[in-house]
Amino acid sequence: MSGASTSSSVSSHNTPNIASINDVSALFQTAKKYEELNVIGTVYKLYTPCNYAHVVTLWYRPPEVLLGVSYNTAVDVWSCGCVMAELHTRSPLMPGSSDSDQLHCIFRLIGRPPRQEWPSSVCVLPDSFPDYPPQDLADLLPRIHHHALDLIKRMLVFDPAKRLTALDCLDHPYFTEEPLT
Repeated sequence: MSGASTSSSVSSHNTPNIASINDVSALFQTAKKYEELNVIGTVYKLYTPCNYAHVVTLWYRPPEVLLGVSYNTAVDVWSCGCVMAELHTRSPLMPGSSDSDQLHCIFRLIGRPPRQEWPSSVCVLPDSFPDYPPQDLADLLPRIHHHALDLIKRMLVFDPAKRLTALDCLDHPYFTEEPLT
């Protein structure tokens, strides 16, 4: 099957996955470029010093930014996960009203992380938050394709080192396999 016929058959589907896949893929391609630069140690030259707490819109800020940990490309993966969920629900996944409220929204969704996963360099202790159990994202996104659900779950992981990278996301079945519905 040629690339042209594959493209036309994919674009004929009327699913949320296909409607937004080009935009999401473009976001990952940009993050991929930054990750490649980071491998050779030059990514830091591209950023100017700034207040990291205001790099990302509040509703898309990952926990590490809210806690004041250094910015890296994992921030963008978290933000893309929030946007992907929002594309499916047509409403924000975690609409916090302040930094503190945003952390509560995050922990209500993914659960409060255990102490051993908590960054040691922050002054806020995990015990500052209730012991929220994680919610099942499938309950919040009931009509989502299973590949999209898995991708979002793996993008919204508390520890940025355990979160998918942009390269990992591009290799995910969400982007490599045609949706069944």
